[in-house]
Amino acid sequence: KNFRVAVQHTNIIEYIVIHLTRENLELKTYGALTIFKCAEEKETRDIVYEHDGILPIMDLLSLKERNALAAATGAVWKCAQSEENAKRIFKQMDGIRLLWTLLKSYDDEVIINSAWALCLLIDDDQTDAENIRSFVGGLEILVNLLKSENLEVLTSVCAVISVVAVDYQNVGIISDYDVVPLLAELTNVKDNRLRRYLAEAIARCGVFGDNAKAFRTSGAVSKIVKYLYIEDTPLQEATVRALYQLSRDPANCAIIHKHGGVKLLLEMVAQTILTYRKPRQAAWQI
Repeated sequence: KNFRVAVQHTNIIEYIVIHLTRENLELKTYGALTIFKCAEEKETRDIVYEHDGILPIMDLLSLKERNALAAATGAVWKCAQSEENAKRIFKQMDGIRLLWTLLKSYDDEVIINSAWALCLLIDDDQTDAENIRSFVGGLEILVNLLKSENLEVLTSVCAVISVVAVDYQNVGIISDYDVVPLLAELTNVKDNRLRRYLAEAIARCGVFGDNAKAFRTSGAVSKIVKYLYIEDTPLQEATVRALYQLSRDPANCAIIHKHGGVKLLLEMVAQTILTYRKPRQAAWQI
């Protein structure tokens, strides 16, 4: 972080953006990599945008060279965090299609960076949902990535599914590609970051057809209830959303109760009410 902050107070990023337009591929790759590492900071993202750095980064996505693609997809991921500027430009330049194509890469880092970038670029609207459905074999590619042995690939793909599955038609398509048993299998993985995005994906997929029942017959529901016992607020919040959708199946309600889920949920509600009331009481006493 200290390095990223130091870079902001120099003209380094401006010069790097200039070098992105050079012919030297190695130079452009290192430039994109530097932006990837530094664009966590908003100031860096603003500099890239203000000095027209988005276009040359996007140009790198059409290359075949592994290091260039890894650096460029990482730069897109970080720069896309600036919704008001970079995200709009990336989408205008067909960024979603380009990144989705890279999900077919044989390189895990390229897949991971592309997936996280897609999470930022895809909006909850009909246009993006229809565009994604228009990618030939696109949703099937996404579901098949759930068979990866790379933990970060699995985590990022679950995150993309949670975004894509906001659209009901998309949920139906990925359900036909057996997304439910693949997600259910991942409940055996003991990693809290994966569990968080897995729970989000299950929450989105649980609304379609008999998916809530299918998660039960696969043995996933009782495992998801256990996520509530983990002291991790984002994970607990995602788990609550998942259990809410899974409770559409009456038999799942019995499983949630059997494994202590109802008691934990009531305790969470009570704690939330208590947290909400304390500031109000303090203000009233003043």
